[in-house]
Amino acid sequence: MASTDPRSPFGAPNPIEPPRVDPDPADPRSPVAHATERRARRAYELSRIRRALLAASPVLALAALAALVSPSPTRVVPFAILSFGAATLMVWQSRSMSRAALVGMLAGVVPLALSLAANQWHACGPHGCASHGFSSFCAPACALGGLVAGLGVGVSAHRTRASAPFWIGASTLAWGVGALGCACVGAVGVAGLAVGLLVGVMPAWSVRAARA
Repeated sequence: MASTDPRSPFGAPNPIEPPRVDPDPADPRSPVAHATERRARRAYELSRIRRALLAASPVLALAALAALVSPSPTRVVPFAILSFGAATLMVWQSRSMSRAALVGMLAGVVPLALSLAANQWHACGPHGCASHGFSSFCAPACALGGLVAGLGVGVSAHRTRASAPFWIGASTLAWGVGALGCACVGAVGVAGLAVGLLVGVMPAWSVRAARA
């Protein structure tokens, strides 16, 4: 009768190799599933970045227009970079901040248009309207445009009961887009834009704070 002793002739147990089983791709713990998940996540994030860049592209168009009209196109560049980066980040972050980016861009068009129109009417020199002082048409146009932009941001945020990041993001982007035109005036124009924007936002913000 044949021996069924699993020992080898040398007295050591014969190693029994377990059957090889290929990993199931459907198993979430398998390397294949992890790799697939990473690829899907990477594709999703890249699509979000492309969408954010595309949604923020109007800022570049506005910046190009401001640079063509402004007597000091180099002053437009820092605000163009700031506004484009802020808009891209906001759209990428969430749907709520995407709406804030849209509101901010639309509101910022008002001071941008007013400042560029005043610039053409006032015929600022190559050094910008700052050389003509605060009495120029450009500086009041920036302040007035900021006021209108602030009112627009406040009304929009109040109607949608937006959170504080919405208010901050939309106001910041409105200031950046408006500064594309107000940069011609220098620091006075940009500061006037900020003050007008703050004054315009305050009534709706006060109502929000009172209800909180």
